[in-house]
Amino acid sequence: MRLNRKQKILRNGLVCLTLILTIYAALGFPPYTVGAMCRQVQRDYLLPELTPVYTLKESHKYSDDWVNRRYTFIIARCEDSYFSFQYDRDLLQNNRMAVRGVDVGQGALCMARKGVMYVAGDFTGVERATAVVRATNGTEFRDFTLEGERLSDAVFGFTYDDGGWPFAPDGTPVEEMSLGEIAEYWYRTPSGGGYSLEHAELPVTVTLKNAAGETVDTLELSVGTYDLHSWY
Repeated sequence: MRLNRKQKILRNGLVCLTLILTIYAALGFPPYTVGAMCRQVQRDYLLPELTPVYTLKESHKYSDDWVNRRYTFIIARCEDSYFSFQYDRDLLQNNRMAVRGVDVGQGALCMARKGVMYVAGDFTGVERATAVVRATNGTEFRDFTLEGERLSDAVFGFTYDDGGWPFAPDGTPVEEMSLGEIAEYWYRTPSGGGYSLEHAELPVTVTLKNAAGETVDTLELSVGTYDLHSWY
Protein backbone atom coordinates (compact mmCIF):
# COMPACT_ATOMS: atom_id res chain seq x y z
CA MET A 1 0.00 0.00 0.00
CA ARG A 2 1.47 3.29 -1.11
CA LEU A 3 1.09 6.29 1.20
CA ASN A 4 0.11 9.67 -0.08
CA ARG A 5 1.98 12.84 0.89
CA LYS A 6 -0.17 13.66 3.95
CA GLN A 7 0.08 10.09 5.21
CA LYS A 8 3.88 10.17 4.87
CA ILE A 9 4.07 13.44 6.81
CA LEU A 10 1.86 11.96 9.54
CA ARG A 11 3.96 8.76 9.65
CA ASN A 12 7.23 10.69 9.87
CA GLY A 13 5.77 12.91 12.59
CA LEU A 14 4.72 9.89 14.62
CA VAL A 15 8.18 8.34 14.23
CA CYS A 16 9.83 11.56 15.43
CA LEU A 17 7.44 11.83 18.38
CA THR A 18 8.10 8.22 19.36
CA LEU A 19 11.85 8.81 19.18
CA ILE A 20 11.59 11.96 21.35
CA LEU A 21 9.45 10.17 23.94
CA THR A 22 11.89 7.24 24.00
CA ILE A 23 14.86 9.54 24.61
CA TYR A 24 12.88 11.50 27.22
CA ALA A 25 12.04 8.27 29.08
CA ALA A 26 15.65 7.05 28.84
CA LEU A 27 16.81 10.29 30.48
CA GLY A 28 14.46 9.71 33.41
CA PHE A 29 11.75 12.21 32.40
CA PRO A 30 13.73 15.40 33.27
CA PRO A 31 11.52 18.42 34.06
CA TYR A 32 11.76 21.44 31.77
CA THR A 33 9.21 23.86 33.25
CA VAL A 34 9.38 25.64 36.60
CA GLY A 35 6.20 23.89 37.72
CA ALA A 36 7.60 20.47 36.81
CA MET A 37 10.85 21.23 38.64
CA CYS A 38 8.92 22.18 41.77
CA ARG A 39 6.83 19.02 41.55
CA GLN A 40 9.94 16.85 41.22
CA VAL A 41 11.56 18.42 44.32
CA GLN A 42 8.25 18.14 46.14
CA ARG A 43 8.00 14.44 45.28
CA ASP A 44 11.65 13.56 45.96
CA TYR A 45 11.70 15.29 49.36
CA LEU A 46 8.14 14.31 50.38
CA LEU A 47 7.10 17.95 50.76
CA PRO A 48 3.71 19.64 50.64
CA GLU A 49 2.98 21.75 47.59
CA LEU A 50 5.82 24.05 46.49
CA THR A 51 4.91 27.49 45.16
CA PRO A 52 7.68 29.38 43.28
CA VAL A 53 8.25 32.91 44.64
CA TYR A 54 11.34 33.78 42.58
CA THR A 55 12.80 32.40 39.35
CA LEU A 56 16.02 33.34 37.59
CA LYS A 57 16.96 31.85 34.20
CA GLU A 58 20.48 32.16 32.82
CA SER A 59 22.61 30.69 30.07
CA HIS A 60 26.36 30.33 29.91
CA LYS A 61 28.83 28.83 27.47
CA TYR A 62 32.06 27.50 28.92
CA SER A 63 35.24 27.64 26.84
CA ASP A 64 35.38 23.84 26.42
CA ASP A 65 31.67 23.46 25.57
CA TRP A 66 30.05 23.70 22.17
CA VAL A 67 26.57 24.31 23.53
CA ASN A 68 25.10 26.82 25.97
CA ARG A 69 24.21 25.52 29.41
CA ARG A 70 20.95 26.81 30.78
CA TYR A 71 20.39 27.39 34.49
CA THR A 72 17.05 27.77 36.23
CA PHE A 73 17.37 28.99 39.83
CA ILE A 74 14.18 28.79 41.90
CA ILE A 75 13.13 29.85 45.38
CA ALA A 76 9.84 28.26 46.42
CA ARG A 77 7.55 28.44 49.43
CA CYS A 78 6.32 25.32 51.18
CA GLU A 79 3.76 26.24 53.84
CA ASP A 80 5.86 28.26 56.34
CA SER A 81 9.23 27.27 54.86
CA TYR A 82 11.30 28.24 51.83
CA PHE A 83 13.56 26.17 49.62
CA SER A 84 16.01 27.03 46.85
CA PHE A 85 17.25 24.75 44.09
CA GLN A 86 18.74 24.97 40.64
CA TYR A 87 18.55 22.92 37.46
CA ASP A 88 21.43 22.74 34.98
CA ARG A 89 20.27 21.94 31.45
CA ASP A 90 22.68 20.56 28.86
CA LEU A 91 20.88 19.62 25.63
CA LEU A 92 18.07 17.26 26.74
CA GLN A 93 19.58 16.58 30.17
CA ASN A 94 18.36 18.70 33.08
CA ASN A 95 20.21 17.96 36.30
CA ARG A 96 19.17 19.29 39.69
CA MET A 97 21.81 20.92 41.86
CA ALA A 98 21.81 20.97 45.66
CA VAL A 99 18.52 21.77 47.38
CA ARG A 100 18.77 24.24 50.25
CA GLY A 101 15.96 24.76 52.71
CA VAL A 102 14.93 25.43 56.27
CA ASP A 103 13.13 23.50 58.94
CA VAL A 104 9.37 23.68 58.66
CA GLY A 105 8.11 26.64 60.66
CA GLN A 106 11.31 28.74 60.64
CA GLY A 107 9.72 31.00 58.10
CA ALA A 108 12.77 32.41 56.28
CA LEU A 109 15.57 31.32 53.97
CA CYS A 110 19.03 32.85 53.65
CA MET A 111 21.45 31.58 51.01
CA ALA A 112 23.97 32.95 48.54
CA ARG A 113 24.71 32.34 44.87
CA LYS A 114 26.96 34.08 42.36
CA GLY A 115 27.64 37.21 44.41
CA VAL A 116 24.08 37.70 45.64
CA MET A 117 22.67 36.72 49.03
CA TYR A 118 18.97 35.87 48.87
CA VAL A 119 16.58 36.21 51.81
CA ALA A 120 13.06 34.83 51.41
CA GLY A 121 10.17 35.23 53.84
CA ASP A 122 6.85 36.87 54.54
CA PHE A 123 7.56 40.51 53.73
CA THR A 124 4.05 41.90 53.91
CA GLY A 125 4.28 45.64 54.60
CA VAL A 126 8.07 45.66 54.12
CA GLU A 127 9.56 48.28 51.79
CA ARG A 128 13.25 48.11 52.67
CA ALA A 129 15.67 45.48 53.96
CA THR A 130 19.23 45.83 55.25
CA ALA A 131 21.47 42.88 56.09
CA VAL A 132 24.58 42.82 58.27
CA VAL A 133 26.86 39.80 57.75
CA ARG A 134 29.62 39.19 60.30
CA ALA A 135 32.82 37.33 59.41
CA THR A 136 35.24 36.40 62.20
CA ASN A 137 38.87 35.33 62.38
CA GLY A 138 39.75 34.57 65.99
CA THR A 139 39.25 37.83 67.87
CA GLU A 140 39.10 39.85 64.64
CA PHE A 141 35.80 40.45 62.88
CA ARG A 142 34.32 42.46 60.03
CA ASP A 143 30.72 43.48 59.51
CA PHE A 144 29.42 43.86 55.97
CA THR A 145 26.28 45.99 55.59
CA LEU A 146 24.29 45.15 52.46
CA GLU A 147 21.25 46.98 51.10
CA GLY A 148 18.50 44.74 49.77
CA GLU A 149 16.84 44.90 46.38
CA ARG A 150 13.24 43.75 46.14
CA LEU A 151 13.20 40.80 43.70
CA SER A 152 9.64 39.61 44.37
CA ASP A 153 6.94 39.88 47.02
CA ALA A 154 8.78 37.28 49.10
CA VAL A 155 12.47 37.74 48.18
CA PHE A 156 15.17 40.38 48.71
CA GLY A 157 18.57 40.16 47.03
CA PHE A 158 21.76 41.56 48.59
CA THR A 159 24.73 41.97 46.25
CA TYR A 160 28.02 41.29 48.04
CA ASP A 161 30.50 40.86 45.15
CA ASP A 162 30.89 42.47 41.75
CA GLY A 163 30.46 39.32 39.69
CA GLY A 164 34.07 38.17 39.62
CA TRP A 165 35.59 35.14 41.32
CA PRO A 166 35.83 35.73 45.08
CA PHE A 167 39.62 35.47 45.30
CA ALA A 168 41.56 38.55 46.35
CA PRO A 169 44.95 39.12 44.67
CA ASP A 170 47.95 38.42 46.89
CA GLY A 171 48.78 41.38 49.09
CA THR A 172 45.25 42.80 49.17
CA PRO A 173 44.67 44.48 52.57
CA VAL A 174 41.98 42.76 54.62
CA GLU A 175 40.01 45.98 54.98
CA GLU A 176 39.70 46.19 51.18
CA MET A 177 38.39 42.66 50.69
CA SER A 178 34.78 41.97 49.77
CA LEU A 179 32.60 39.56 51.72
CA GLY A 180 33.27 36.76 49.22
CA GLU A 181 37.01 37.36 49.41
CA ILE A 182 36.98 37.41 53.22
CA ALA A 183 35.03 34.13 53.25
CA GLU A 184 37.79 32.59 51.13
CA TYR A 185 40.68 34.19 53.03
CA TRP A 186 39.58 33.74 56.64
CA TYR A 187 37.88 30.36 56.36
CA ARG A 188 40.42 28.34 54.42
CA THR A 189 42.71 25.64 55.75
CA PRO A 190 45.92 24.15 54.25
CA SER A 191 45.22 21.01 52.21
CA GLY A 192 47.58 19.03 49.96
CA GLY A 193 49.89 21.90 49.18
CA GLY A 194 46.98 24.26 48.65
CA TYR A 195 43.87 25.29 50.54
CA SER A 196 40.38 23.96 51.14
CA LEU A 197 37.39 25.98 52.25
CA GLU A 198 36.17 25.36 55.79
CA HIS A 199 32.40 25.14 56.20
CA ALA A 200 31.15 27.80 58.61
CA GLU A 201 27.91 29.68 59.17
CA LEU A 202 28.22 33.46 59.22
CA PRO A 203 25.55 35.25 61.28
CA VAL A 204 23.23 37.49 59.28
CA THR A 205 20.95 40.12 60.85
CA VAL A 206 18.25 41.39 58.49
CA THR A 207 16.35 44.55 59.45
CA LEU A 208 13.00 45.05 57.75
CA LYS A 209 11.41 48.50 57.50
CA ASN A 210 8.09 49.81 56.23
CA ALA A 211 7.43 52.76 53.91
CA ALA A 212 7.70 55.17 56.86
CA GLY A 213 11.18 53.90 57.70
CA GLU A 214 10.03 52.13 60.87
CA THR A 215 11.49 48.76 61.79
CA VAL A 216 8.79 46.10 61.51
CA ASP A 217 10.91 43.00 62.14
CA THR A 218 14.46 41.73 62.61
CA LEU A 219 15.54 38.31 61.34
CA GLU A 220 18.50 36.44 62.83
CA LEU A 221 19.74 34.11 60.08
CA SER A 222 23.04 32.74 58.76
CA VAL A 223 24.78 32.09 55.47
CA GLY A 224 27.36 29.38 54.78
CA THR A 225 30.85 29.91 53.42
CA TYR A 226 30.13 27.32 50.71
CA ASP A 227 27.14 29.39 49.62
CA LEU A 228 29.25 32.53 49.48
CA HIS A 229 31.51 30.68 47.02
CA SER A 230 28.66 29.32 44.93
CA TRP A 231 29.31 30.58 41.40
CA TYR A 232 27.04 28.29 39.43
